[in-house]
Amino acid sequence: MVEDHTYLLSRVFSSSRPSESNWDHMYPPQEEDSSASNLKTGKRALDDDDDELKDDLRQTKTRKLIDDVNSDSLINDIIGRDISISCLIRCSRSDYPSIASLNRSFRSLVKSGAIYKLRRQNRIIEHWVYFSCQLLEWVAFDPVERRWMNLPTMRSGDTFMCTDKESLAVGTDLLVLGKDDGSSHVVYRYSLLTNSWSPGKKMNSPRCLFGSASLGEIAIFAGGCDSLGKISDVAEMYNSELQTWLRFPR
Repeated sequence: MVEDHTYLLSRVFSSSRPSESNWDHMYPPQEEDSSASNLKTGKRALDDDDDELKDDLRQTKTRKLIDDVNSDSLINDIIGRDISISCLIRCSRSDYPSIASLNRSFRSLVKSGAIYKLRRQNRIIEHWVYFSCQLLEWVAFDPVERRWMNLPTMRSGDTFMCTDKESLAVGTDLLVLGKDDGSSHVVYRYSLLTNSWSPGKKMNSPRCLFGSASLGEIAIFAGGCDSLGKISDVAEMYNSELQTWLRFPR
């Protein structure tokens, strides 16, 4: 599968808050001096006012660091927005969770899906492969970085879980189509923008065992069998950005 067909990451859009270990490294806690040690070293114990002043200074430094990280300076003042984006779209998609945590502008580019549109416009392609080796569980493999990544577990009925299913990756979506409650066709949609599954929109002419292909945000579904087992001669186009189905004329 090619660009925008995949990018499944269990850590997508993780918290932008630096880890506690990093904060501890930058601002190690002050050691408490006992009265005995103070007498031995000749140092006087800090009074309450000095402790409070140091705490205020440390909190001020912490707030300033957070403000600096969340500011747009990384994208506007250093090398400029256009050059920053040109660099970002050439980064591996597996790095986007970390990039999204740098500042608000980067996070907006990733979560809004704008960065994937820019990649398509610049013909930047990455190949990924989806696997489903257990019921309702999906993983993705990045052959360049040689990484395996887990998706959230699908939430569906027992019937859907045990019936035959078809799948297709398109744009920033992964579609899994099957049957639920016996003969009712359903679509489940995974979005990398939210890292979650949700019910997808059904075809105009629901079916199974169809042929399909995708390019960018567009997918084509043709043929297959309807719920009664009748062979279908209908083709439809799916737009992952608009989440719409368009039936082609015969």
